Amino acid sequence: MEKIKQNKIKIFVYIVIIVAIAFAGNWLYKGRRVHFADDKMRQVICLELGKDKDSHDVTYRDLETIEELEIGPVGEFETIIDVAKCKNLKKLWVNSSVPRGKVGFELYEVTETDERYYPPLGGEKIERIQKDLETILKSARKIEEFSFSNVNDTFNIPNIDFLKYGKNIKSITIAYANVKDYSVLEKCSKLQSIALWHSDIDSAEDLLSLKNINELLLTDTPLAQNEKEISKLQKAFPEARVVTE
Repeated sequence: MEKIKQNKIKIFVYIVIIVAIAFAGNWLYKGRRVHFADDKMRQVICLELGKDKDSHDVTYRDLETIEELEIGPVGEFETIIDVAKCKNLKKLWVNSSVPRGKVGFELYEVTETDERYYPPLGGEKIERIQKDLETILKSARKIEEFSFSNVNDTFNIPNIDFLKYGKNIKSITIAYANVKDYSVLEKCSKLQSIALWHSDIDSAEDLLSLKNINELLLTDTPLAQNEKEISKLQKAFPEARVVTE
């Protein structure tokens, strides 16, 4: 009996040691400096963390503190893959405007009329960014709010298939998009709010199979002008707020 008791104590001690080693290893791992694939993204993240934009001491532990990230004109980056390292990210805005006073404003080019300049993306770069977004949504699984804009026709992506990996997304905003197929939104099982500002959607078909929708914002879309299609949405989501103006 005494031997059995001693064996149990040994097992317990081994478990404690293993857990302690794992914890220490994880702590050291997260304390490593981050190697960024894109230097402009490094600057954006440094400013988001309250560091100097020229800082190079960002750690993986630092990245875990970022819950919101507003990426300015996406054409400013060669790749946005570094966002995938922000594992606790909850809100992500891509190709969005960064107004004066906001973190990162100084990093982006302004036109002669004092407006945000959006560098246009070519086909190859658009494909790269689409793949980046797929990787980001696979890695940063806590994202609940996602937004992208094709303002000034600078981010004219052909499809939004990457959204099928947004399993925890509750709110999606898509502005000025020329996307025709929105059926992938069905894969976002937790989706509650959809805003398709100024986008080229003309049929309710891709939205009718969605669940748990409580808000549809369709301002300045062909769909908003089609009373028959809007009535389908109102019938499918009787409790939802449907905005067409």
